[in-house]
Amino acid sequence: MSYKTYKRVISGSLGAVLATTSVIAPAEAFAEENNNSSSAEESTATPTPTPTPSPTEGSGSNGTSGTAPTTSEDAGTPATPAPTPAPTPAPAVKQEAEFKLVDETGTPITDLTGLEFKMTAPDGSGVEGDLEKNGDVIKFIPKAKVDETTVFNYTIKLPGYADFTGEPITFDELKTTLPVLVLDSRKPAGADITFKYDKTIPLTKADFKFTKKDGQEINLSLVDDEVGHFNLSTLKEGDEVSYVINHEGYKKVKGSFKVATTAMEENISLTKLEEASKDKEINKIYGDTAFNLKDLLEMPNDYDGNLTYTIEEGDSVISLDGNQLATIANAGKAKFV
Repeated sequence: MSYKTYKRVISGSLGAVLATTSVIAPAEAFAEENNNSSSAEESTATPTPTPTPSPTEGSGSNGTSGTAPTTSEDAGTPATPAPTPAPTPAPAVKQEAEFKLVDETGTPITDLTGLEFKMTAPDGSGVEGDLEKNGDVIKFIPKAKVDETTVFNYTIKLPGYADFTGEPITFDELKTTLPVLVLDSRKPAGADITFKYDKTIPLTKADFKFTKKDGQEINLSLVDDEVGHFNLSTLKEGDEVSYVINHEGYKKVKGSFKVATTAMEENISLTKLEEASKDKEINKIYGDTAFNLKDLLEMPNDYDGNLTYTIEEGDSVISLDGNQLATIANAGKAKFV
């Protein structure tokens, strides 16, 4: 295999010969060397041998030289590599323990004055943190990061309620859970209440309806089977109770009271309903829109009774809702009483 190598040659003799000619000679010339041929015609100048580099520090034991380090004179000062930017740390997840507080009746506890919350680790050491209160919800925020999978214990002290110890829980669970804590009220039980009214009106226990503040209906027992005299021992002091007294032929009586630890009295006045016209003929056709009986019968605005009807002809002739709104369902005849 043959190859050609081009070398840069400086020849003084060649320059001298060329100087005598009319052609301007260059100070440098390139000669072509054929490593596969020994012909003198192809070699116009003898190449200057490349000097053998002197051994430097790092030479091997055979005398072969190692590679000398590059200096700033040979290749300039090496550029300082740019530092790799540190990765941006992920934002820390805020750890919170939220709990909703209710009493034994399910009523939210919103008066959290004097509440104390304590959380402890499995080894009994306390967890320091801040406590926030918002309505019936408390939020505990540890000051230092805690292990998400560690099971923590906690207790609550609130004036007027028994001390509470909750079920152990982890912060991992608290990410998706809002525990509802039921605190037992230490409030004393109520006594009783007597409704004072005209005893000539034959009220029954069924005429009295009681509901708590949250709308829950409650059944109060009679004291000594006396109508209008109710036992409040199932309620706590300060509970708010609403009542409705509805006796046929009389206007409804509505009111409310707060349970006390001493006997209470409530004075009520029962008023008879005005008689409404019942002999007025009303002609409606199946398909007509629903109509209000109070308007058609010209009943007083304060009428608080209930209308009923009997079917005289047909089947399922009419329907009547709680607002006295009547709808004609089929052909026939109905009589309101």
